[in-house]
Amino acid sequence: MRRALSLVIEVAAVLSALAIAPASASAARIVAGPPAYSPSPDATFTWERGGGVVLATECRIDGTRVDCSPPTTTLRGLPDGEHRFQIREIGLFTDDTVEWRWTIDTRAPDTVFTAKPRAVGDERSARFAIEADEDGVRFECRLDGAAFAPCDREVILSVGDGLHTFEARAIDRAGNVDASPARYSWFVLPLPPPPPPSDDGAGSGGPIGGGLGPVLGGSPPRAELRIAGSRTARQGRPVRFDASRSRAGSAPIVLYRFDWGDGTSDTTYQSRALHAYRRTGTFAAKVTAIDRDGRASTSQRVRVVIIDGEPPAISVRQPRPGGRVRMGRSGVRISGYARDRSGVRTVWAAMHLVATTGFRQRAGAPLCAWYDGRSAFRVRSCARPLWFRTRRRRGGWSFVIPRRARIFAGTWVLRIRAADKLGNVADDLSLRRRTLVPFELLPYRGR
Repeated sequence: MRRALSLVIEVAAVLSALAIAPASASAARIVAGPPAYSPSPDATFTWERGGGVVLATECRIDGTRVDCSPPTTTLRGLPDGEHRFQIREIGLFTDDTVEWRWTIDTRAPDTVFTAKPRAVGDERSARFAIEADEDGVRFECRLDGAAFAPCDREVILSVGDGLHTFEARAIDRAGNVDASPARYSWFVLPLPPPPPPSDDGAGSGGPIGGGLGPVLGGSPPRAELRIAGSRTARQGRPVRFDASRSRAGSAPIVLYRFDWGDGTSDTTYQSRALHAYRRTGTFAAKVTAIDRDGRASTSQRVRVVIIDGEPPAISVRQPRPGGRVRMGRSGVRISGYARDRSGVRTVWAAMHLVATTGFRQRAGAPLCAWYDGRSAFRVRSCARPLWFRTRRRRGGWSFVIPRRARIFAGTWVLRIRAADKLGNVADDLSLRRRTLVPFELLPYRGR
């Protein structure tokens, strides 16, 4: 059969070279596909067959063959980056390839301020410079809780007395929006009243030096900070800080500026605040209490110890996503990596059957066939994976499916999760992180 098809193709090539192809012969046409920049890992193509007699159709995604048929072809779980979908039709008088190129970007940009006003001052003009960690982004901004609106990389605001909060977020070319906008709060002190006219009629004057500043004299507030709860917390978990024991001096306290000790700070009307540290280590936090007249005092530093809160980094080395593995004489070895700064305690795996010869798992079906990690499979709810422990050695994990295991050859989906010695669990299953891997298990060929 292959030989006959090859002969037909060769004859078609000769006829095409002799320019005797009919006018109806034409290549396939891709009618619609994903945009140039897409935030989705899935892609759907609408396409039509070409004219003439088509003997074979071949589709490829980034050079790898995939099943396809008109009018639509859907590819799921593609990783971030540039992709190329190709359709090649081989027939009488035609052997052409059409393609569609696009970029998948599922990660939202991160927005930061590279310039901002002083935390406390009397300037009525505030300048912000905004940057993001991606190229080709646009920005949206808002002041004091108003609706977000488009803005430039540099923003100059005119504000009045009191506390103000400015936020900015970046939106990339794929439409991903920064879910945690850059946020900054600052306090504008009230202007002091003008001095009474002088007796000599020379006019009014300002404070010494001609500048503006807080009211002189009086007693400042007394700032005090404590941690509500344990002084040891996990990375990424919020720590509760309490400055409610601060005492006012000559004027009531109107503002608290928390310095977290990790290079970040927050200014708020509230005496209590939450902060999650992104790094491990020991940090010294403090608070500055500011009263209505601009007097300020800073508390003693309180220390908080942040321990590892990140789950292990895990991935699958064998099999590759969408790849094939064949059962050998000693079975099939599935393996990957698991690393963590505090040490990996356990790596679990789960495998369920998606399709085999003559059978395909029906979408929405309540039951799945799960491999038990030893020599057989068990049927149970698709929502309750059957996890089993893997073997760990030198930063890796593995398990072996024995050749005599009573499981089907076909398409399986492998899941991996892990826990470190501090109890952090990696259970974010995804194709991009390679903790969720579909693959094809081929039967043993030997005797």
